[in-house]
Amino acid sequence: MQADITYLSLSFAGVTIFLMSTHIDQPESLTIRSLAHGIAAIVIMGFYGGMVCPFVDGLDLEAWFLELSIIIGAIFAARKLIVDSVITRFTAANKVAAQFWFELSIFLLIGIVVSATNLLVHSFPLESGLKMLFGAAALGFFAGTDIGLARERILATLVARKALIIQPEIDFYPITRKFAVFATLTAIIVTTTILLVLVKDLDWIFNTPGLQPTEVKTAVLKEIIFISVIFLAYIVNLILSYSHNLKRLMDEENQALKAVSEGNLARPVNVYTNDEFGIMGQYTNNMIRELGDSRTQLEQAHRELIDSERLRAIGEFASTIAHEVRSPLHVVQLMLDYFDKQTLAEGGRKRLGLAQTEVTRLASLMNEILLYAKPQQLIREKLNLSQALNDWIDIFETQPAARQKNIELHLPDEPIWIEADADKIKQAALNLVTNAYDAAPTDSSIQLYLSSYENGCRLEVRNEGTPIPTEQLQRLMEPFFTTKQGGTGLGLPIVKRIAEAHGGTLSITSTEKRGTSVSLDLPINDQATELSPVAPTSAKA
Repeated sequence: MQADITYLSLSFAGVTIFLMSTHIDQPESLTIRSLAHGIAAIVIMGFYGGMVCPFVDGLDLEAWFLELSIIIGAIFAARKLIVDSVITRFTAANKVAAQFWFELSIFLLIGIVVSATNLLVHSFPLESGLKMLFGAAALGFFAGTDIGLARERILATLVARKALIIQPEIDFYPITRKFAVFATLTAIIVTTTILLVLVKDLDWIFNTPGLQPTEVKTAVLKEIIFISVIFLAYIVNLILSYSHNLKRLMDEENQALKAVSEGNLARPVNVYTNDEFGIMGQYTNNMIRELGDSRTQLEQAHRELIDSERLRAIGEFASTIAHEVRSPLHVVQLMLDYFDKQTLAEGGRKRLGLAQTEVTRLASLMNEILLYAKPQQLIREKLNLSQALNDWIDIFETQPAARQKNIELHLPDEPIWIEADADKIKQAALNLVTNAYDAAPTDSSIQLYLSSYENGCRLEVRNEGTPIPTEQLQRLMEPFFTTKQGGTGLGLPIVKRIAEAHGGTLSITSTEKRGTSVSLDLPINDQATELSPVAPTSAKA
């Protein structure tokens, strides 16, 4: 009967360890694994106690297993109630270690309760309790390692699913030290357990007369096989479990690097371990991020180069056309001036006026094109932008487009000083104000707001006109693109060039609620660059 129970227990332990070796990545797997470890603890400690302690060996087998089942079952029921609240208190980087120490604590508690029960109920000596405590601690070490690895797999799945970011700690526990500690403790546990069994067997042999060699050999061999199977099952389970985790870590790194090699910089490494792999994944993600930034900057520089070449070609072509047209246009202007001094009929005088208007507009366009194409340098000086805007307000109010419209100037309490070319900033402001006048309804007002922020200032020009459609808003700063009848399409491109020459930017927003707002941002410190060869100096919108 004893042999049947032994073989049954071995089979049961084997099935239990097999359940623990299933490396699924769902949260419910932790409950399954902990239950399997609890059942295994009942079986293993039941026979382990009889193998290492003659006092336990003298107990009724069914009563001993019943005692273990009640103690371990009660403790594991309490474990299920508190495990989540305990583990959730730790950061994601420390959850795996917390899980290990929690499971080890549960088994140490089992060992203490079992030892205390044997001491108080059965009057066993302290030596027996220490043996049971050692056995429980050994099982807790293997169970904690196994469930900790399962927690790592669940954390990996959660990180991948929800795109979480876990930062490894600087003082993490190295993998090499983990291997060394695991191997050393495993060797100590196996060696100590075998020694305890052999000591108990020797005591049994020397204190039991009439034993047959065959009986002794069978009993000892059965115990050694039982211990070997249990330890082999636990160790193989942990090897398979860690191999599964290690493969996942390597696959994460390889997939990210493969994506980078194929030009995909949107696939980072999912970092979820607080060790060298976590640090390596973090460095890999930093590298991917920097490569992405570099590629973005390179693409931006490429677009700017293309735009620059395109604008240069436009400028050169427009300059050539302007030079060719300018001379005959001057002749036409002289002829119109001559006819203007002659006596003409009313119809002829009217047509002459129309011709003069169109020639004047064409001449203005030629001047703007030449100014846009002409290379010039910035003449920098200290400029009180607040005072300058206050001085220029009279010029803004005398523009033809300002008729039946008001202008409001909002200045900060403190003056704002910049290093800039005053004429070009004046021309940029004039262009923005003129555009705002053109878009504003009759009897409305436009607002100028000047404000400062860290290392920069902003001149914002607002009007209450009809919102600009999105497809047009994206093209407003392209040369020769205009939505105004008779417009040249050079006003905003010139302002943009002036802004960039000073190290600033130009941006436009347009909504139904706030109208259209154009913002000219300029650095307060010296961040400007030289004008490009086709950059403009001044032109009216």
